[in-house]
Amino acid sequence: MISIRINGREIKDKIKNELCSQIKKGNNHPHLAIISVGDNPIVRSFVGLKKKFAEDIDVIVTEEIFPLDVTLAQILK
Repeated sequence: MISIRINGREIKDKIKNELCSQIKKGNNHPHLAIISVGDNPIVRSFVGLKKKFAEDIDVIVTEEIFPLDVTLAQILK
């Protein structure tokens, strides 16, 4: 069996650099919109990582956090 070692940080950095380069060349500025329902610590951690990555590559980030009892109509306002 052949074993291949994958360096996740190296891959992430390569993707980050490529995205950053593409964003700087383009006329449009990307925007990440995050909608969260509830206050799950695991979700908060995951969202925090995505926000940090987006901000690092100069993507605008907007986050809306709603309580668990929110309705779809309230989210869509």
